[in-house]
Amino acid sequence: MGMLTKDEAQRIALCVSAIRPDWSTNGLMSVLADDRCRNRVPRDLTLAFVALALDPSSRKPTRIYESGPWWDVARPAGQTPPNYRAVLPTDCGICSRPFEHHSALSKLDDHEYEPLSDRKPGVGPTPEQRAAIEAARVEAENARPEPAPKREPRDPAEVIAEHTKENA
Repeated sequence: MGMLTKDEAQRIALCVSAIRPDWSTNGLMSVLADDRCRNRVPRDLTLAFVALALDPSSRKPTRIYESGPWWDVARPAGQTPPNYRAVLPTDCGICSRPFEHHSALSKLDDHEYEPLSDRKPGVGPTPEQRAAIEAARVEAENARPEPAPKREPRDPAEVIAEHTKENA
């Protein structure tokens, strides 16, 4: 993580003051010079400041020092904190999602809801399925091509001499 340069701070200040003319560029530069801003990534600061400037309840740019929804904007997409929850007996035994998340109208579901409580622990493949799995494994193993024979290293001078004789 790089420190904010003066040039980057000036660009952020100009951008934010264009959105909020009542926040002076000099005042924004003072806020950006504070360690709470200076030690942040310029991209995150820009996004957070724009969100803060667009928030009508933000009266002063020093509000950036507080935690708020403007910092959520700076979080890269896909980087949400994990949301842990206990698995319930009513959850789907296939995907572990709650019943409410399954719908006959949903095109995202690739299976029917099956309650976790209906799943029998320790039930694996049937003997027929085991035999089919083993047959597929043996077939795949036998279908592997034979490895190419290893060639002995040759002296480059011999290769050149042979090539010269063949083309003469």
